[in-house]
Order: sequence, then structure tokens, then C-alpha cells
Amino acid sequence: MGTTWTDLSVLRAALHWAVRDKKIVKAPFIWLPQPPKDPVLTREEADRLIAAAAHPHLRLFIELALGTGARAGVILELQRSRVYFDKGDNGLIDFRVGEGNRHKRRTVVPMNRTVRAALLEAKATALTDWVIEWGGDRITHVRGGFVRTAARAGLNDVSPHALRHTAGAWMIEEAISLEVIAQFLGHADTKITETAYARLPQTSNRLKQASAAPERGVAL
Repeated sequence: MGTTWTDLSVLRAALHWAVRDKKIVKAPFIWLPQPPKDPVLTREEADRLIAAAAHPHLRLFIELALGTGARAGVILELQRSRVYFDKGDNGLIDFRVGEGNRHKRRTVVPMNRTVRAALLEAKATALTDWVIEWGGDRITHVRGGFVRTAARAGLNDVSPHALRHTAGAWMIEEAISLEVIAQFLGHADTKITETAYARLPQTSNRLKQASAAPERGVAL
């Protein structure tokens, strides 16, 4: 389903581009099925995905997405100046951009040990102030490399956004409350969280426990 939906979406976009560029007079109607829902990875699948990453920046991106639940674009915009190793138990990441946090749904989240270890390793060889970099250049998109990585790991129809969905699901499995998950993921309110994770049970817990839920067992 996911591959079909993607192919049809690309075809429809290409036809509309052809109309705008006056290559054709009118684009035929292309019906799209319901977009596929992002899957929830198991921890074993997450380990396979990371192991399949051919480049360090992809491995780091995957670790950050699983460990923080942040959107891909937010992670790619993260600068090292907003990574604080000396705050909290394991450090803090400030995903907010701009004075007064004018960008909606961006949060400050505690690092778990896995994320801290990955960031420290990347910092040792950093060439720019961007957290996700390669060869001294900032990386602005990872979808192509991510899809190839997922294919090598034997995971079909997995997008970068699936990592955010997976992080939230793992928090639910650890009995983190919807209110805390909403705060951690930067949801505007718990209704969004309820819609995404309503099928799973919830009880009350704390924000730091939400950070620990995507923990994959790496310690310094």
C-alpha cells in the first residue's frame, strides 16, 4: 500500500507540474487510496535499522528520532549550540528555534543515555555546528538515504516519520501518560496524542520517564 500510494502521489504531482509548465492541457484524475499509517517498529527492528545505516549521519538521525520523537525537519535544523550535555541527568536538547519559541510544537527534551552517547560520539568528529552533517556540510534531507537504509534492514514502507510514531508508542508501552507524551512530542494538545495512540493503554508518569522509554540500553 505505501509504495503504491507514493508512486501515485509522484505521478499526480508530475502531471500537475506538466500542466503548469504547459506540457499538457489538463491532468487526468489520479485517485489516491487512504495514506498508509506509520508502522510501529519493534526494538529489534530499530536495532536492524540502525545497523543497516551506511553513514554516521543516518545512524545519528535514527537514534535522535527514536530517542526524542522529534520530526525529521526539526532534527535536521538542530545545531550543536542547542545541545546541553551539562544540564539534567544526561543533558537536554532544545529543539526550539527563535526567540520566544515562535515555532509551534518544538520542545526542550531530556536526553536518554542512548541519545547522549550518540551525540557525544558525533561531537568528537564534528566539522560544523549542525548536528546532522556529512563531510563538513549540513544535511537538509534524509528521506532517500533513510528509505534505502530501511530496505537493507528488510523494513518496507517505513518513512522517517515512523520513528516519531514508534517513540510515542514505546512511551505508551511503558505506561507514560498521554499528557506527558503530548508535552514530550510537542503536540498542541492531548487530542492529537489520543488520536495517534488511542488503541494502547495509558497510566500516569513523568517527563523524564518518557525520555527513558525509547532507551536502547547504551550507557556511558
